[in-house]
Amino acid sequence: MQKLLQGNIWKYTLLLIANKRIFVAILGAYYLTIPDVNAVGIGIILLAGSLAGFVFEIPSGYVSDKIGHK
Repeated sequence: MQKLLQGNIWKYTLLLIANKRIFVAILGAYYLTIPDVNAVGIGIILLAGSLAGFVFEIPSGYVSDKIGHK
């Protein structure tokens, strides 16, 4: 049990880094280096990502509950 827990520490660290707002700022700065991309385009990309995360959150939770409770 202890080894399984220790194996998940690096995954939790990546989750904490990805959930910070600074990640979006770095991603936005990267998108600005691409030719023909402006602030509106970046906003649309981030909006699509947020909407996709919202839409797929419920089905993924349902599937994980079904798999985890077997």
